[in-house]
Amino acid sequence: MILHTLNKSPDHPALNRCAGFISDGDCLILIEDGVYCAATNDSSTLNNLLLREIPVFCLQADVEARGLLNRLNPAVQLIDYEGFVTLSTEQTKSKRWG
Repeated sequence: MILHTLNKSPDHPALNRCAGFISDGDCLILIEDGVYCAATNDSSTLNNLLLREIPVFCLQADVEARGLLNRLNPAVQLIDYEGFVTLSTEQTKSKRWG
């Protein structure tokens, strides 16, 4: 089980590369500019991950800093820093995309 973190905006190819490596049991946390990936419902890559039941999280502080709180895909879960640490300890590996 891998915790994937993504900090790049939707126009960067990192989300597509990340999605190609995510497996069942993995999860994805969108941080920094990566939270913009969850602010649009037209991201077929993100929607495909959600359809595969890959848990997708956004760091709430980054969402709030960018004024996106009411614009997120409703299937994406907000987490705080404590939740980020908890996910980090629950997964056996981590991979940063960016």
